[in-house]
Amino acid sequence: MTMKIIMKIKPSLLAAMLLWTPLTVRAGDFDAANQAYAAQKYDDAIRIYENLLRNGSLSASVFYNLGNAYYVKGEIGKAVLEYQRALLLEPNAADVTANLAALRHAWGLPEPAVAWWQKPLLMFGRDTWAWIGFAALTVTMLAVFVRALWLNFSVPEKCPLRLLHGAVIVSLLLLLFAGGGLFAQSERLDRQVVMAGDVALKVSPFAEAGSIASLKEGDLVKPLKQHNDFVYVKNSAGQKGWVSSGSLQAVLP
Repeated sequence: MTMKIIMKIKPSLLAAMLLWTPLTVRAGDFDAANQAYAAQKYDDAIRIYENLLRNGSLSASVFYNLGNAYYVKGEIGKAVLEYQRALLLEPNAADVTANLAALRHAWGLPEPAVAWWQKPLLMFGRDTWAWIGFAALTVTMLAVFVRALWLNFSVPEKCPLRLLHGAVIVSLLLLLFAGGGLFAQSERLDRQVVMAGDVALKVSPFAEAGSIASLKEGDLVKPLKQHNDFVYVKNSAGQKGWVSSGSLQAVLP
């Protein structure tokens, strides 16, 4: 049943895996993992992908392919976890987004709520926003420096004030967007995935406490605070409660 779902989601799954080979991983090991996947030796493929990650090959494609292997095996929590880790590195990766959306649809998992104003800020990853912010700050400082230099050592009437002021305004707006993008991406870093099914969302941090709702394997939650072996979380529906820390795994290790 699981295999049927996977093939329906991605008919060219293996082709996508073979084409998306990162420069930062060891090609031989990556190919060996892909071949194991093609031969339906999913445990072998998982072992090789995880070895690549342990050896420092932190690539979106490795996380993505590892998520695919877990998905085929029906280990939904682990599949969601690896897809989320891939999206931290490549927020706009179409294959990852498509497989994750299909998984959630097939297993009845809710999509994480994203405010309308956050959507454009999630277009780029943290590194891209950081570079945009650095470039905007550099242009701002350069424009201010040129203006001061021109007004003090050249003909003030010929100073292109409008051009320089426009550059400063545009750069400051980009800097503001970059700051917002970094903040929006940082909100994603502390998400955790429910790794087991029917996990009780409790009213208090005690094993005997009553439950508010039940969380599914693969649900994404935001941790708010911790008390002993329980974590106070907020789920995709906005409900808050306590869950056992052993039933969660952080997207950012």
